[in-house]
Amino acid sequence: MSDKPISFLDRPLARGVAVLVGLAAAALLAYIERDRFMPGGTSAEAPGPGTAAFEACFEQETATINKMLEEGLIDEGRAALFTSRAEARCRTQNPTP
Repeated sequence: MSDKPISFLDRPLARGVAVLVGLAAAALLAYIERDRFMPGGTSAEAPGPGTAAFEACFEQETATINKMLEEGLIDEGRAALFTSRAEARCRTQNPTP
């Protein structure tokens, strides 16, 4: 056997530390992406109090957009754009918990 000192990285303790760091990184990644791995929550199961207010707001906005479309004030492309913006505005004004 040679009398060379063994590097710290070649010792079992260093390998154990490396395994622990790897497990900690995997656990952190699983925690960060927990919604992707375990989907669920209250929004899909039970509608919150903001849902009815959102639906009323969005219904009113889409009725206005459809009226403008029928009158020929806007075309289909603008109607789709206005609808997406109306949805965003109504979601902002009526957030669901």
